[in-house]
Amino acid sequence: MKLLQSRRALNVAIALVAVVVIGLGAYLGYTIYQQREASKQLSPLGRATEGLVAQVKKKPNDIDLRMQLAQALTVQGRNAEAAQQYQQVLKLKENFPSALSGLGFIAARDKQWAKSESYWRKVIEIATKSPNANMDKGLETAYFYLASVLYEQARYEEAVGSVKEALRMNQPASDSHFLLAMTFKKLDEQAGYRDELQSTLYLDPSMPEANYEMGQILLKEKDVPGAAEHFRRSVDSAPAKTEPRDALDALGPAAERVDAAKAQLAKDPAKALEEARIAVAVDPKSVDGWIVLGDAYVKLKKPAAAKKAYNEALVVEPGNAEATARLKQVD
Repeated sequence: MKLLQSRRALNVAIALVAVVVIGLGAYLGYTIYQQREASKQLSPLGRATEGLVAQVKKKPNDIDLRMQLAQALTVQGRNAEAAQQYQQVLKLKENFPSALSGLGFIAARDKQWAKSESYWRKVIEIATKSPNANMDKGLETAYFYLASVLYEQARYEEAVGSVKEALRMNQPASDSHFLLAMTFKKLDEQAGYRDELQSTLYLDPSMPEANYEMGQILLKEKDVPGAAEHFRRSVDSAPAKTEPRDALDALGPAAERVDAAKAQLAKDPAKALEEARIAVAVDPKSVDGWIVLGDAYVKLKKPAAAKKAYNEALVVEPGNAEATARLKQVD
């Protein structure tokens, strides 16, 4: 299951290319998101790249130009050409961290984990010698990606140590917390797994991967409404992903949950609330679901939550008479 879309970026020093976005497949395996036009030659990025090629030919010893060209090629997924440029930079300036990082990205994309690891370790070795190492964003990123490739090699204990170094330097990094959570999961450290997922969602409430994982945890704990709500956030944030949608579908049709909520409303409002929460998570466009959710909140003497539910029904179907009447009653 391809989950984590890393928020990390490789800076590109040309105006037409803002970032290289790294995606981690099979949770953390690398793929570089490729934005390609029908013709590279006709796209703005293609034209910018060709311009850089011409400039590099005129100034072959200009490190900045070669780095810009290498990064532009990386954005386009032209990894062999990008790697050649990074290698040329290293001939001009031995152990240049940015070039080593670029090669680390490319090796990881090709799933050459050991090779990628060697580049990240070299970056760390160089960066840690600096008196300002603790403020070096490149060092923190190197620790993060070293942890990622260690994870891919099933060296989980080592991965924990590396990602904790990244977090020591950048505590609010949600992707690092998620990587640590998934590593704890592999180590069967359930408390750490859950705690780090909670930290991830505190920092990035909409992260689809973390919401899916938390949904799975809550499902095992029999908190079906909570699980459904996390699955819904995952689906809304990443509609193309199949697993969160499948998890929601497994909870049954929304209409059945609405009927169950109505049946419980008089004798067990708390149970009705649970069924209604599941209903609107499975189908946020269910007007009946939102109305019975509001009714359950009324029974439980939670008018503010009831008003919110009725208003959601009116968002789905403006002017709905039943929701309008209920809202007036609550007011």
